[in-house]
Amino acid sequence: MTEKLNLGYDWNKLELAQAAGSYLQEGENSAPLARKSLELLLKDIGHSDSWLGRTAQDAPLGKAINNCLAEYATHKSDQTIKDYLEYNNKTIEKYVGENAPVLQEELAPFMGMTYGDVIKEQSKAKYILDGKKKHNLGSDEEVKKAEKIIKKYEKIMHTINILDSKKVSELKTRVEDEYNKDVFKSLYTKQEDVEDNQ
Repeated sequence: MTEKLNLGYDWNKLELAQAAGSYLQEGENSAPLARKSLELLLKDIGHSDSWLGRTAQDAPLGKAINNCLAEYATHKSDQTIKDYLEYNNKTIEKYVGENAPVLQEELAPFMGMTYGDVIKEQSKAKYILDGKKKHNLGSDEEVKKAEKIIKKYEKIMHTINILDSKKVSELKTRVEDEYNKDVFKSLYTKQEDVEDNQ
């Protein structure tokens, strides 16, 4: 288990690294957007964290992003489902509307669990199902139990995946807006301002 750093800011701010990672996967042409994501991340946290500052400035882009994502994942793993849903409450209200009580009732059994607990339970069940499918390992009873576990967590995982996807999409919109502002500034700066800075 990775030890969590004691951060001087809300660890949720590291979520911008998800946008950076997404850009990095798109290829070299998206590297400027990945860097802009890290730049905004540093701005959001007040650039007061020396670990992150060194990581973003000194390390290769991929390493900086992976370090941020690893720390984000470590903190998220310990987050309870209740805290996760509260953090994403506005989006949930927007999507669920008057059916919010139904969501609350159906997800109530998971509220005290951590995100890491849910992932662990699902991973164990998938491991059993994969073993049966690929190598014919495990009893029918183990397979039925694993299928029940997958079914049990299906709705909460689908909910989390939708919310995470929405969050990354919003983060990317923010990054692209800031990047485009920089591009327009560089294209349409008064000539005397450019000369003064040379």
